[in-house]
Amino acid sequence: MALKQKRTVFAAGVGLAAAGLMTGFTGVAAGQTAFASAGQAQSAPGSATQSGDEVRATTTSRADAYFNYTMGHIAEQQYEQTSRSEYATQAIEYYKKAYALDPKSPVIGERLAEMYWKAQRVHEAEAEAQGLLKRDPNDVQTRRLLGHIYLRSLGESNGKRSIGSCDARCRAV
Repeated sequence: MALKQKRTVFAAGVGLAAAGLMTGFTGVAAGQTAFASAGQAQSAPGSATQSGDEVRATTTSRADAYFNYTMGHIAEQQYEQTSRSEYATQAIEYYKKAYALDPKSPVIGERLAEMYWKAQRVHEAEAEAQGLLKRDPNDVQTRRLLGHIYLRSLGESNGKRSIGSCDARCRAV
């Protein structure tokens, strides 16, 4: 499918998702479903022309990466509104697909690491953030996220100690 057609499908999907946000939460799910089906139609086998041009292939993979990034963002927003773990899993899977298609993008990597953190998958969040810092040691956003990860880890270890001391005090009484 030509790039102009992909942009049209992408814009239509974003419009559907935005319309879903305006109509309420069930509308978001409907917009996400319509957006995903539009993306599947654009990447159906045989629909793309085989020109062999590397620039077009790179543009297509970036477009697919940002399609998955957008779907991940929608799922992340649904997770934040409902705290349902299936939305966190969906967001992580979409972000992983996007990152696999555009591994040099620091934005996608940061979103993936932050989604791991939001889903309380601390070890994966830390590993992802460390990987991003190896590529760009001056990335302030990733350092901030890593600080949040370490702070949560510190809080969990302190929480376990206080629960243990509470158990000991409760048994003594």
